[in-house]
Amino acid sequence: MPVCMGRTHAVMGAALWLAAAPSLADRLGQELSGGSLALSAFAASGAALLPDLDHPRATLARTLGPVTGNLARAVAALAGGHRKGTHCLMACVAVGAVTGLLRVKTGTVGMVAILFVLAYVAMLTLGLAAWKGRPAGDVILVAQATVVTGAGGFVCRGDWWWMTWAVGGGMLIHILGDMCTLGGVPLFLPFSRRRICLPVMGRTGSVPESVVAATGFAAFGVWVTCATVAGSPWWTLAWLN
Repeated sequence: MPVCMGRTHAVMGAALWLAAAPSLADRLGQELSGGSLALSAFAASGAALLPDLDHPRATLARTLGPVTGNLARAVAALAGGHRKGTHCLMACVAVGAVTGLLRVKTGTVGMVAILFVLAYVAMLTLGLAAWKGRPAGDVILVAQATVVTGAGGFVCRGDWWWMTWAVGGGMLIHILGDMCTLGGVPLFLPFSRRRICLPVMGRTGSVPESVVAATGFAAFGVWVTCATVAGSPWWTLAWLN
């Protein structure tokens, strides 16, 4: 997976989750503090890389060397190859459900472990460390992920309801991003093998993909900022009045 697409997925995961999470919390009758929102953005950003664990050359597959490399090959075999079994709605539901089960069974310990991995992957993909690919860079990334997970234990205090949604939602955001490239995704596997494709980004890793993604994020950021300043929900046109 080209690095630029990996970054696109990570940024999309964080940005769209930040926009959707407050409304989701309100609809579910849950509390979502500013600290929890920030932490959940790291989780969604890292989870937005999970579908590409079916590709041995993807960022996530190279995170822990042979360990994640072998895992990626196993996932690819089970999924039937790249952009197949891990790139459908059922995969989002299944992984989200497993995360929810782990939350019930393991509590804060399991959620902190998941947050650490997802935060590390997000920071690695976004290049949030000097000397990337060197031992010093790895130490910095581990330290950053440790700070995030430490904050998680302090801020959340056992209330991790959002983790299930951030993981499943992050995966869904990835799949929707891939759906906007020429390759498309088999969105409704295992019920249909037909690939759904809205190729507004062109080929994965191409210049059009980078331009469309950058332009879209810029417009989205301006829209949400203006709506927030005006005191209106960002998903409405109220701030234009």
